[in-house]
Amino acid sequence: MKTAFQIFILLFVTQFGCAQKQSNKVETKKKLNAQDSTRFVKYIDKVGEFPLFSMKRQQYLDSALSIVPRAAYLWQQKAMPLFKQKKYETGMPYLDSAVKYDKKNNWLQYRAFIKCIFQKSYREAINDFDLVQKVNGNSYVMDHSYEFYKGLCYLQLNKFDSAEYLISKCITEERKARGESWIHNLH
Repeated sequence: MKTAFQIFILLFVTQFGCAQKQSNKVETKKKLNAQDSTRFVKYIDKVGEFPLFSMKRQQYLDSALSIVPRAAYLWQQKAMPLFKQKKYETGMPYLDSAVKYDKKNNWLQYRAFIKCIFQKSYREAINDFDLVQKVNGNSYVMDHSYEFYKGLCYLQLNKFDSAEYLISKCITEERKARGESWIHNLH
């Protein structure tokens, strides 16, 4: 497990993590030198040795981020223990950094999900889902479509017509794509 995690992080760093902004706002990739690469792998290895809520784990994440500050996955990992403790406001700046450095918008859809289901920031969740929908269409996160989550947000905001429209649309699309038996019980 630890080796798979290290390989994932190394591939991630090679592909995404080393982008540096120049003064003209053009991104270039800067390769890690051997010493930084070795330190980075050591820090990532140590992260896996400590429990999620450990301060040591956070220190090793900080050390890895000092070498590769644009590693979106590591920023999300800093947020995770705070979210699990229901400290959403404290964890959100870390997740915001993950979104900022994520070129594929994976963390944007995750942030929208967190805002909708856990943080209860419904307007902000709708805004995030709208942003990610422009890139991914009506894709899925955590087993449901973006429009389903937006429907939940509208329901909580007492905008019943919008909620009913979006959730009905989800049911119609599921019925058309997979049949009646695939319609989720929450819909």
